[in-house]
Amino acid sequence: MLSMTPGPILGAGRLRGEALIKERGLAGSNLEPEKMHQLFLEVFGLEGTRLCTVTEVTPSADGGYEIRLVEGACTYMAQADEPMCVYTLGVFVGAVQTIVGRPMQGFEIECQATGHAACYYQIRPHSALM
Repeated sequence: MLSMTPGPILGAGRLRGEALIKERGLAGSNLEPEKMHQLFLEVFGLEGTRLCTVTEVTPSADGGYEIRLVEGACTYMAQADEPMCVYTLGVFVGAVQTIVGRPMQGFEIECQATGHAACYYQIRPHSALM
């Protein structure tokens, strides 16, 4: 069980992801998945914030995206019973919603801290705000 209140941490991540995309002038750019992947490698990888290494960005049928990453700052040397990447998830929700120009919500499906090979996020159009 998470011992922290995830809402403010998720919100802080959202704001950071939004700011990083706006700084690059890419708000509302609707990038293709491959270009989004390349952007995320640049922004969040070794040449950027060093938050993580994004291994895959895949569009989903509902207008959302599936994102896989490794070496996340939230999971480095961590072990947990449940997914724990609240801040990193928030960063990607904020980044994606700024790129696509509509409210999104995210869920962490798999987490390296729980023994998975990668962290796996599903980011979808926000059901309550559509």
